[in-house]
Amino acid sequence: MGLKPIPTAWCRAVCAALRQGSRSARYTESGRQRWELEFPAAFRSDLDESLVRALSAPNLVGCPVQMDDPPGETWEFYFQFQSEKLYGKILLKRDRKQVVVFSAHRPGKSKLRCE
Repeated sequence: MGLKPIPTAWCRAVCAALRQGSRSARYTESGRQRWELEFPAAFRSDLDESLVRALSAPNLVGCPVQMDDPPGETWEFYFQFQSEKLYGKILLKRDRKQVVVFSAHRPGKSKLRCE
């Protein structure tokens, strides 16, 4: 299948939600716990800023992820935090104003699912 360019409109909408903080961006409990265990001195705003930087970069690639609940469009991709490569998986809800961050941690596998 191969990596695909992540749509610019999706990236912009996700960035807008992340900039709104907890009003528009929710982290799953497991995603938040893993982040906090791996980066105990970091703040959520540090993570949000890293995700916005990654999603604002030209030519970001990743893999679309099929999910049943909640409805929306999900992508997985790699991004950098504190000079480390991290795995991210974010769902943009159908309203295109809210996101759910499922993953933001060190990769557990060497490749994304579509590589």
